[in-house]
Amino acid sequence: MWGYSIKDYATLCEDSLASSSEGWVLDLACGSLAFTAEIYANCSNRPVVFLDQSLKLLRKGKSRLEKLKGNISENMFFLHADALQLPFKANIFHTVISLNLLHCLCLDDVKTALKEIKRVLTDGGNSAITTLVQSSRWSNRYLNMLAGSGALISRSPDELLSAFNDMEMQVTQEIKGNLAFIKYG
Repeated sequence: MWGYSIKDYATLCEDSLASSSEGWVLDLACGSLAFTAEIYANCSNRPVVFLDQSLKLLRKGKSRLEKLKGNISENMFFLHADALQLPFKANIFHTVISLNLLHCLCLDDVKTALKEIKRVLTDGGNSAITTLVQSSRWSNRYLNMLAGSGALISRSPDELLSAFNDMEMQVTQEIKGNLAFIKYG
C-alpha cells in the first residue's frame, strides 16, 4: 500500500550493520523487530542495543530473536527507554538504526530525537532512518487520514529534510512510495 517492499527494511539494516566491522549498534525505537529480526539473528560480531519505549514490543522483538536463534546472543541487549532522552554517554554508537519513529513525533520531538542520535553517534559513525512521508501517490489519502486521527504526523520530504538541516545534519534521502530512507554520516 505504501509503495515499498518490506524487504527494504532488511536491506537497510543489513547495509547499516555491514557499514562497520566494529563498534556498538543502537536500534532506536526497535519495536518488535518484525522486519529485521532475521538480519539481527545473523549478527554476532557487534554489540547491539535494542531500545524502545514499549515493553510489549521489546518482549515481542526478544521473542522473535529467540525463535530464530534458540537464545539471545551475549552481544544483544534490550533496553526500555525514551528515544528523546537516551541514557547513554556521547559518542558511543558507531551505527544507529531507527525505523519508523519520526512520523510518530511532532516536529519539536523530531528535532530532539535527531539531536540525541547526533549526540550518541561516534565521529565517523552512521545512521539509517526511515519514516513515512507524503508523496504523489494515492496512498497520501490514507496517510492524511491516519494523521487526522492522531496516529502519526504527515510531512513532506522537504519538511523532513528541513528538520535535519536545522540540526546541522547533512543527509541523503531516497523516497520509495511513501517511505523516506535517510542516511546520515
